[in-house]
Amino acid sequence: FRRVLLPLDDSALARSVLCPVSRVAEPGAQLVLLTVIEPSAWQSRPNDGDAVPDEREREAAATAWLEEAAEPLRAVGFDVRTRVTVSRRCAHEILAAARDLDADMIALATHGRSPLARAAMGSVADEVVHGSEAPVLLHHPRPDAPGRTASHEEGWR
Repeated sequence: FRRVLLPLDDSALARSVLCPVSRVAEPGAQLVLLTVIEPSAWQSRPNDGDAVPDEREREAAATAWLEEAAEPLRAVGFDVRTRVTVSRRCAHEILAAARDLDADMIALATHGRSPLARAAMGSVADEVVHGSEAPVLLHHPRPDAPGRTASHEEGWR
């Protein structure tokens, strides 16, 4: 895989997909770390269209932790880019980003809920799997290792 989209949030579960991706992506592949944050109740000021400071701060914080997550991947030679999008439609934004990138794969971590739980609560992973034209790698970390993150995995390649 030469172009991989990795939707992340700031959780150990989401970051757990980084190590498996580093094993299946080609050396030097472009990896795009994407996060979709919910817009604040006050999306913009009525006349000037500027985002309210709280939203800018959230976008800056999201960019910072994406950059932190990118470092181990960059250290082993991947071309890592980060992208923050503001939307209430997470799966839609992931699918749009994959199309824009012409991604060879989308990779994300999942809670691994039962079909009944997914039906009741909805699932971004479900929407992405069913809406993607590219292959989707779903990673469900071992249940006996809660809180385990990519940096704790057995090496990056």
